[in-house]
Amino acid sequence: MRCGCILILVAFALIGIGYQEAVEGAKFRKPVVISYDQIKKALPEEGLYTIEGAEYEVDEAVYSIITSKVVADADYIEDSKKGSITEAYLPLHKVGEEADLEPGKKASLSSIVLKTKDPEIISLLTQLRQLEGKGTAETESWAKRNVNKLSVARMLTGMIRPSSSTTTDDGKAINQIQRELANNYMVIEEGNIPSVGGGFLKLGGGIVAGVLALLLLLGRFMGEKKPPVIQV
Repeated sequence: MRCGCILILVAFALIGIGYQEAVEGAKFRKPVVISYDQIKKALPEEGLYTIEGAEYEVDEAVYSIITSKVVADADYIEDSKKGSITEAYLPLHKVGEEADLEPGKKASLSSIVLKTKDPEIISLLTQLRQLEGKGTAETESWAKRNVNKLSVARMLTGMIRPSSSTTTDDGKAINQIQRELANNYMVIEEGNIPSVGGGFLKLGGGIVAGVLALLLLLGRFMGEKKPPVIQV
């Protein structure tokens, strides 16, 4: 019974995800190139984009770990080295903005947050977690070795969605970001490029899982149905 119920949940999830991906894949066939300045002036509609002229600071990242605990910094939790980082969230800003920022001046509001599973970002954040409790000299040495990786400007491609459509877990993570965000900020899901084919594959997988679930449940029901006892 338990396996059948799990398969039903899997089926519904795959069908829902597959349907959404197929629809978005058909609607957004090619990413629209947009600059960070354009986003600051007027937020784009939900869709597939490539952002130019944006930069992020790794030390501003928040992340989620496999235990589903959301942290902003190693200092925010008692045991920061448990679990593995699965995703990172980084506020974006205009290229060169941090370098040009005058001492004591507040950074501008970020209009868009990067959600990513980029291996290099995940690796850097994992190393930062491991530095918790280490001496100042070791931390500074690590920072010097990785200085060119901590502030990065590159093109980012993925689905851009309004903050109102983010999941509960995403919202909890993003709320931990220290940089102030615009009230109507958006999120770019790096690497999320919807495909019609991929959507139909997930739909097919969901249908197969649903059929298997029904067969399992039917088999169990028939097995429990005992033949009547004939008394002589």
